[in-house]
Amino acid sequence: MVSPINLDNLHSMTDGNAEFEREIFRLFLVSSREAMASLRLSCDQNNNEMWGKEAHALKGISLNLGADALGALCKHAQESAAAPQADKEIMLAALEHELTRVHEALQPFM
Repeated sequence: MVSPINLDNLHSMTDGNAEFEREIFRLFLVSSREAMASLRLSCDQNNNEMWGKEAHALKGISLNLGADALGALCKHAQESAAAPQADKEIMLAALEHELTRVHEALQPFM
């Protein structure tokens, strides 16, 4: 199975500093959980503006980490901010699945 993250760019930016990378991973884990909670809340409240903002934020941190598939799902979610709640539920499930894959892939580095 293909890894959900490509750390080549991150390794290049950090000069392979493992401690700095672990800090980035910890920040990603916390930030991504918070973003998912906000996406869930915005879906439940049918708050399109919040949905788009949180999808954008999660997209940015995902792409910076090298989680390109997650970033692509976030881009779709961001562009679908006005979608019906049922569609957002489907997007949330896909986001949660891919985010779980990313979190699991980061565990060996923690």
